[in-house]
Amino acid sequence: MGLTNSQYDAIMRSYSERQSEGLRIQKARREEISKKIPEFSELDNQIVSLSMEYAMASLGDEKASFTLKELQNRIASLSERKINLLQKNGYPADYLNPFYFCPDCRDTGYIDGEKCHCFKKAVTEFFYSRSNAKNIRRNETFDTFSLDYYSKTLTDSSTNKSAYEHMKDVLAAARRFATDFGQDCAVKNLLFYGDTGLGKTFLSNCIANELIKSCHSVIYLSAIELFNAYSKSEFGKDSEQDEITREITDCDLLIIDDLGTELANTFTNSRLFFCINERILKDKSTIISTNLTLDKIFEHYSDRIFSRIMHSYKAYKFYGDNIRMSMRKPSGLS
Repeated sequence: MGLTNSQYDAIMRSYSERQSEGLRIQKARREEISKKIPEFSELDNQIVSLSMEYAMASLGDEKASFTLKELQNRIASLSERKINLLQKNGYPADYLNPFYFCPDCRDTGYIDGEKCHCFKKAVTEFFYSRSNAKNIRRNETFDTFSLDYYSKTLTDSSTNKSAYEHMKDVLAAARRFATDFGQDCAVKNLLFYGDTGLGKTFLSNCIANELIKSCHSVIYLSAIELFNAYSKSEFGKDSEQDEITREITDCDLLIIDDLGTELANTFTNSRLFFCINERILKDKSTIISTNLTLDKIFEHYSDRIFSRIMHSYKAYKFYGDNIRMSMRKPSGLS
């Protein structure tokens, strides 16, 4: 699991907030019942009085006027009357029980020392909140990625395969990347390149969603957003921005979308090299998508950047008809 200590602490603070909110809800419900059903409070007071009477007698020399068994029977009878009162007034029998958002772990995050299913969900939601989630569409998954948009007749000279057959291989490679992630696998980084509208961002989202669901930290940024983050961190005094740039370096998977759309200059080239190189040194995975060809990447960026990408990334070319245009065509039109 890609949780740092500070991230774990943040999630556990959310559990403390859940517990506090649960106590607040239970207290509010008790006050509600006291106002609406006065007899309920009277029964509560009788239970307290009986318990106090028995406790005081047990601590002193006097003998209680009833046995422990009789006390238990009286309390059980009064408790049953309380439940009947609740139900008679339209409330469920357990309305005043402790309130838990997750009854299984009672809002602790753990069951018998093991992480609860809600903890995994909390980690998933945390990573979505930190991932620049507006770029990660949750409905874009391997199950919704369709090969039907790729031509079975259009071929590319570099592969001698139809767009359909080639993308079938790319999809399989992306699935393997997600399945083997975090293991000692040969492919650590991916480069998706090709014209716009061919599914590069969609497939990146498929991988991102799969990894976030398995509790890996993912940051998804367009190239422009990436360099803006570095610029704000370097030229500003924002501790939150510094934390973002640290996460860009340290997250399990960084996705840089639309590389080449930024205004290229000395600063962006140096930051890109730093980002790529640091993540390689830290053995962190990166996916880069771009509309640039390999030749254009070489022209656009420094030799050092191109060398790092060519030696450390598995490149996949996307080709075929523009999927976005195909999806916009009115039904029945070719």
